Amino acid sequence: MDYASTLWTLGVSFLLAVLLGPLCIPMLRRLKFGQQVRDDGPQSHLKKSGTPTMGGIIILLAMTVAFLKFSDRGWPFWALLVASLGFGLVGFLDDFIKIAMKRSLGLTAKQKLFGQLVVSIAFCFIIHRMDLSTAVGVPGTDWSLDLGWAYYILVVVIFFAATNAVNFTDGLDGLLSGTSALAFGAFAIVALQATQQQSAIFSAAVVGAVLGFLVYNAHPAKVFMGDSGSLRPWGRHRRGRDPDQDRTAAHRHRRRIRARDAVGHHSGRVV
Repeated sequence: MDYASTLWTLGVSFLLAVLLGPLCIPMLRRLKFGQQVRDDGPQSHLKKSGTPTMGGIIILLAMTVAFLKFSDRGWPFWALLVASLGFGLVGFLDDFIKIAMKRSLGLTAKQKLFGQLVVSIAFCFIIHRMDLSTAVGVPGTDWSLDLGWAYYILVVVIFFAATNAVNFTDGLDGLLSGTSALAFGAFAIVALQATQQQSAIFSAAVVGAVLGFLVYNAHPAKVFMGDSGSLRPWGRHRRGRDPDQDRTAAHRHRRRIRARDAVGHHSGRVV
């Protein structure tokens, strides 16, 4: 197993992300790709409004270039590249629509889920061509079950579940970058032990990219990842409201605060 290539991939990806930061962040700021913070949320989050978002393109660019440099072309290469860039593209479109077109929901729930499904199916097609085993085993035991075609359904479910888990994790300065580095670092070690060189190099590229991004995303964050880096399949739509409803709710919230302050003021005068 080539440990040197894995370490070189991590280092190059990290360096590229660090170098891309000063180039991309001012550009995103000039294009007014700023974070929109709901005014009916915690008041401490309002100061984050206007911070450039769509910083996930830094991660995608650094990771992709490093992976292209150190990986071997083959079906594993295309499977990993299609999955990462495909989901990244869906997230980029969601970010672009939300910010450039001033639509707080970005892609609709159906559009986003359809995009994820297309990418998942493409990934399943590639791994089917690789003639991989469809058996699922329990680590530490000899027990396994061949799922057949159900294996690909399981892959799609895992993709959807994983992206939703990222949605729950994202939200605080440096949180998702730090946890992603730990997770993909573990994946790299497991892949090296299993002699899966392509997976190890890919994981190392992700670790380097998110650590480089963390230089600018650590508190106080100079840029946010956005859906370009952290695809959120149901994050915006879990609220079940459209932008007009969000604005109406925020307006009612401000009216309640003003009414409460007025009552407190008059009560003070009576006393």
